[in-house]
Amino acid sequence: MEDFVGVINIGPSYAFDGESCIISGGKKALEMGTKTIKVQLSPAYTAWYQPNIKWAGNFYHTPKELAAGAEFKPLWDMDFHTFFVAAYQLTIPYPEYAKWFRNGVTEKTLQNEYNAIYDLACWFLTEYKGSGKTFVIQNWEGDWACMDESNPEYDPSDEVFDNLIQWINVRQQAVEQARQDVGTDGVQVYNMLEVNLVQKAMRGRPTVTNNVIPHTSCDFYSYSCYELASDHAYAAALDYLRSKVEESGKGKDAQLVIGEFGLPESSGESHINADRAIRIAREKGYSHVLYWTLFSTEGSAGMQLIRKDGSYSPAGDVLYWYLNGEHAPNQKAEVPRMVCTPTSDGSIGLELVSEEGLQQIKVNGQTGAGNKKVTLRPTSDYFADLCGTFDAQLEIKLHSNGSKVKITWNTNEGLKTKELTLSNSDAWTTYEIQLEGAVMKPPYVELEAVEGDGVFVRRAQIND
Repeated sequence: MEDFVGVINIGPSYAFDGESCIISGGKKALEMGTKTIKVQLSPAYTAWYQPNIKWAGNFYHTPKELAAGAEFKPLWDMDFHTFFVAAYQLTIPYPEYAKWFRNGVTEKTLQNEYNAIYDLACWFLTEYKGSGKTFVIQNWEGDWACMDESNPEYDPSDEVFDNLIQWINVRQQAVEQARQDVGTDGVQVYNMLEVNLVQKAMRGRPTVTNNVIPHTSCDFYSYSCYELASDHAYAAALDYLRSKVEESGKGKDAQLVIGEFGLPESSGESHINADRAIRIAREKGYSHVLYWTLFSTEGSAGMQLIRKDGSYSPAGDVLYWYLNGEHAPNQKAEVPRMVCTPTSDGSIGLELVSEEGLQQIKVNGQTGAGNKKVTLRPTSDYFADLCGTFDAQLEIKLHSNGSKVKITWNTNEGLKTKELTLSNSDAWTTYEIQLEGAVMKPPYVELEAVEGDGVFVRRAQIND
């Protein structure tokens, strides 16, 4: 898990203990328990990394020079296993450094790209020989790079996609040649292509996923994913991206990564988003997930894992829990909200594939028209050790004649029960009840038909 769950430190707006934001970020990431981090080497380095760094007199001309400089070198020396490095030529100004290919590519511009990536890869392979470290050189959000302005409805031209194909392929060639020339004795360097509009691709629209990936042969492919509307939609997008990657030159040998994900803390669902991203990416066999961002940035305030006061955000608590098996110290997150949503036909039946936080995992009793007892539990183990008094909204009905449902939940003092009398047992009706001292551990929340053949649950929402 320490390699699977990673963090991104790009554009931090603060640092700790008087250290540079690069080094402070590295130390805080290691304290969290991860061994995977992403940073950027670009001509915008003086803008992206400001707190406690004085760049005056330290001007670099290539990504290799920047990587080897006094500001970044101590980061590579830290006890990380994997570095994702968004790397670009430093001689192309902001913001064109990430999208210059749109205006055309030539033999000279492609050679310049090759030289920059080759030299960086050779330096990593030479400097960290025998270290066991892995460096993944990547672009950043390829779909946005194909546009003047970030607009998901805009369709780039075939010429732009062809230029991107050439750009990505020459970066891959540079990394492969570096591996051949220097060797990979106890160190690895790979190349990665990142996309960010997979759901658009699933609708058959022109995207990097559809129009570029099949014509490349990268070691890794990344999804910068802010399309986590539901478990189902997220899982479908991961499956679709994998299907397109299998059309690439590396086929099934290529690794897949969630290169970026996150939600602002103010959304109230950043913890649900983080849990979903980690849980489903692991189920789908992705090699890494990377959260945006470790510290708050000027452009995405509130998406931090660690706040300026040193406390962990709700999303930070999720990552800490996955990495350490316990909740974070200095954590100020509220009790998360959990929701159970219906199947496509509007009834739970024997099993509910949840799209939010609460999922039915088993049904006891008869398997006919109704279920005598329904058990609801959190989808993720992260939510399973919550404790508190919850207000529950249950949309339920009874099958055939009857009007009473017994609700049982676990507490630290044992089981508690309540009996709910349904005002209209044969219609979907929402009832509000309070679960005092509930502990989200087995048997979680059970609904049992006291009268009637069975109970159906269409939706359950539990708030603190």
